[in-house]
Amino acid sequence: MEVVSLLKAKIERIAKQDDQALLDFLSIVFCCDGKVAPHAAAFHYYMSRWGQEKFEEVKRVLTTQEALLQESPEGIRVNYAQPEAVAQDLGDYLFEQRLSHYSSLLSEIMATPEGSYFLVELAKAGPHIGEEDLAHISKVIGGVYYNQIYEAITKNSLLIWLFSSRKHEYFRLLPQLRKLVLLEDVELRDALAFIYIAQGIREEAGVLVHDCAPYNKRLPFLLARCAIRETRWYSLQGFHTTATGDALIRPIIGQRLETSRPEINALLDSLPKGALRYLVEQVALGDDWEGRFLRSPVGFFRDREEFAFCLLDDNHLRSIRDRVLNKFIELGLATIASSYVSTKGGRIDEPTFVLAPELKDALRDYLNTRQFAGPLLPADMEKSHALFHILGDFARYSGAISRDQIENRAAEAGISVKEAIESLCNQGLLRIEDDSLRVVSSQRYQSTLVEKFRKPIVDYLLSVRQPGVPQGEAEIEPPPIQPPAPTLPFEITFSPYDDGKALVFGRGELGNKIAWGFEAGKPLSAESLVTSDLYDINQPHVGSFQQTRTGKSTLASCVILQVAFQGVPVVVIDPKPDYVSNLIPVSRTIASYPEHRQAIEKRFKETRQDIRGFDFTREIKFEHDGKPRRMLFQVYSFDKDLRGLPNCRVLKLPLLVLPPLDDADFEDQCNAAATSLVNCLPLRRGKALNTLLADVMRRFKRANPESEFMLKKDIQQELESIWAEADKEDRKRIKALLDALNDYYTENSYLYAANEAEVVRIDSVVRNPEFEDGDQQTVSVSVIDVSALPQEKRNPVMMNYISQVCGQLYSFVRRKRSDKPVQLFIVFDEAQNYLPDPSDQYNYARVIINRGASLGIKAWLMAQSPQAVEKEARKQFTALVLSKVNESSVRDEVSKYVQDDSWTGKLKHTELGKALIVNAETGKEGGRLCVVFTTPQTVNIPSPRQIARALHQG
Repeated sequence: MEVVSLLKAKIERIAKQDDQALLDFLSIVFCCDGKVAPHAAAFHYYMSRWGQEKFEEVKRVLTTQEALLQESPEGIRVNYAQPEAVAQDLGDYLFEQRLSHYSSLLSEIMATPEGSYFLVELAKAGPHIGEEDLAHISKVIGGVYYNQIYEAITKNSLLIWLFSSRKHEYFRLLPQLRKLVLLEDVELRDALAFIYIAQGIREEAGVLVHDCAPYNKRLPFLLARCAIRETRWYSLQGFHTTATGDALIRPIIGQRLETSRPEINALLDSLPKGALRYLVEQVALGDDWEGRFLRSPVGFFRDREEFAFCLLDDNHLRSIRDRVLNKFIELGLATIASSYVSTKGGRIDEPTFVLAPELKDALRDYLNTRQFAGPLLPADMEKSHALFHILGDFARYSGAISRDQIENRAAEAGISVKEAIESLCNQGLLRIEDDSLRVVSSQRYQSTLVEKFRKPIVDYLLSVRQPGVPQGEAEIEPPPIQPPAPTLPFEITFSPYDDGKALVFGRGELGNKIAWGFEAGKPLSAESLVTSDLYDINQPHVGSFQQTRTGKSTLASCVILQVAFQGVPVVVIDPKPDYVSNLIPVSRTIASYPEHRQAIEKRFKETRQDIRGFDFTREIKFEHDGKPRRMLFQVYSFDKDLRGLPNCRVLKLPLLVLPPLDDADFEDQCNAAATSLVNCLPLRRGKALNTLLADVMRRFKRANPESEFMLKKDIQQELESIWAEADKEDRKRIKALLDALNDYYTENSYLYAANEAEVVRIDSVVRNPEFEDGDQQTVSVSVIDVSALPQEKRNPVMMNYISQVCGQLYSFVRRKRSDKPVQLFIVFDEAQNYLPDPSDQYNYARVIINRGASLGIKAWLMAQSPQAVEKEARKQFTALVLSKVNESSVRDEVSKYVQDDSWTGKLKHTELGKALIVNAETGKEGGRLCVVFTTPQTVNIPSPRQIARALHQG
């Protein structure tokens, strides 16, 4: 364990004791860069408050008992070879631990103009402060205020008397307080910038609490700094910047804008000028905030013809918009927040782009410096736009509608619909019934309106070259733009194969989403797609209950690729194995085993998917959010037939994964982990061995707080160390446990590491490009093949092994967090084998599902029936994928989303390649029966040996 980590553990323990005398003493030492001279004035105020006797007592505790400090003729210093090298780090840590103590004090001081001026001027003066600085502050704010504030901050050791020369006094401000007051911490700035921008979603109420989750560690500091305040809008809670916070962040946003202005202008200048003008004027700078939706607005908002929001239904325009807005987010000038509208404050709508006010001003300036003349659209296209809405709105009504009503509405808009109606009737899309009209085929009718009225407008905006250079400069005529490729019918592909003509998993229309399939009985279209939000923290887990041979593994593999190509690492628990064969693309399987060609090609034709897959034995490079990425596919297996495959190795674990020491239920987790292991041991002796092993775990963890696991030798050493003090009965238990552990380890040595070097580090299993200590490029897909383990339900060895894997993943994600809301995606296949009902309370597979969502872990749990899976875990599902299962077995789960039996008829029609998707959205209509997507990778066709042979032949 590193010395600095040990010192931090001591600081944390002292902070939990909340002994102010100890904490004030440490603050003074860290304020003096980790060392205080013997006769320094730094402790003067301390001794005047606590007394000489208390000073000596505290010094003895911190130097002798805790060994956190050391005393020598040179003074008192941090117990480290170079105290000044760690003083700032330890001081930061102590400040964080004491923030709850400081918060009320700082909030009270900063809430008054006198207090704010006092601290800001002190911080500006620097860590070292002269008496003339204090005299100036006293003169400005007045003696009464000065004395009150001075006493409060010196009493809390935030300002110390450093030393006195013959003529002058010198003081030192706690460096951590200075960084907070001046907002010098980068993470603090980012947190404040996010709230400042995102609150524009509803300026009177602020940004919702759950949107601020990535910045949770910094929010208490901003509250203490009085830079933000908590808000409440009906039942919703959020944050809003204060006037102080605005004054702090506006110069930072302004600097970001000035630095990135050339890059922004270059991007905007590169766009088709018609599309640029539409997106800036109508969407980014529209009068109504609805124009900033990530997706095109729905329902009521789509009726607002003056904003032309309907054009955002076009993939090309939306793709340009998303590219521009994502660039703004990358530059720190925009963000995404949850919109919320309701007079009762109870509904949270979809994610929304929000621009910084300074950026909106800059966009207005940009338009003003370009020579855009006349209306956005010619008169004939304005007419087409109006016709599109009038005729489109008509199609929303069931049954017939009066022709007079349509013509009257058109007359109000100053146009005629007679010609358009006749044309639609001649095409067989409208039928005249007396004085009314009826739509014959709603789907064909809508697609015809898009093609005839909306598409020409989009094509015009994408091709028109309006003047758009700064005034006074001659425009160079660019080469003509080719008309965009038709969007329907389209094929779906993955990002490395994106040629601009296809719909792409994880991009554009499907960006930040998981696409499950499209509604059965309808052609594949943007409207028939069924998706869920990858990054929505309110939709963490999916339960997939499907019988064999229904396509669940191919759907799972397709989803795995969708997630990975959006930069989120994936771990698959694979008991069969199925997913190992993802190493090779379907095309390789067809070449090696042509008898599968017809069935494979039929599925890809049904789903209109690109059949090209990926050879994961080679590096797969792609881009996401404008950043280079590479995918690493790796297999961990005990199957000897797979050992020769690329990136395949054994996943050896420690014998015990230790729970975090700071978890509130640390004691219970030790008991549960001990029980899990003891249940696997031969000749086990029940609770007596459980208790003994749990005590050993707690003892070891407290002595080694940074250790994440115990090896067999660690357990043996701990047991041997307590042997001497044990009585006769305890020695019997110790010997029984040692013998049982030895037998178990010998039999299962292929699963567990004999020494620390054999333990496979979890940071090689999970590679997230967003982690600060990673290579910023690699995203991993890791298949953990446990097919070599006994497969019967409730087998203790398999349950314990997978629980240990999940325990390591859980602890790993707790330590490493990125700004993205999703850190890891886990697929649990055949979960009934290792997460049965009932299951141990602290089985870590269950812990991940119950608690992982708050850490950014999303899980997809697959089984043949929900009853076979642990009860508490299945309560966490927010989406269901059902196929060929018994209606009664899933009724409880479905009833959370569907209030009647409308889903039962759809469930009967599920089969190979068709599944019922049920969640909060689709549940309103009884779920959606979907043709589910497949994967361009091989799944569950060849055996491991055949995979190896196909790779060798390739």
